[in-house]
Amino acid sequence: MMMDTRKKVSVEDNKSNTLDRAAPASFQNLDCIEVNLVGKDVSGLGFDVKGNPRDGISVSNVHERGAAKESRMIKVGDKVLSLTISFDNMVYEDALTLLSYASPYPIKLVLGKEAKPRQGKY
Repeated sequence: MMMDTRKKVSVEDNKSNTLDRAAPASFQNLDCIEVNLVGKDVSGLGFDVKGNPRDGISVSNVHERGAAKESRMIKVGDKVLSLTISFDNMVYEDALTLLSYASPYPIKLVLGKEAKPRQGKY
């Protein structure tokens, strides 16, 4: 299942999504889009990546089956700039693994806080 919420974003115009760092020179002239993917199983999202620290991570192959192909938006050569993973219904061990691997990199964490009871009249 793929949810298409197209959002064209310029790296220059959307500095909040660059985690308060300057975008690498190789990303400066890219048109950025957000693609929501939902894998059907644990076999993956339907694409392979390649990369190195100088060139970044890019899509090297889009499989014939999978969420990436169904999206019709992911193409070989696209740069992977960031990734957001929902922790909703995630197995604890998977969450722990993701957080431990992410620790050396800048991350943006979205937290839910318990709502404080409101005081006063409504």
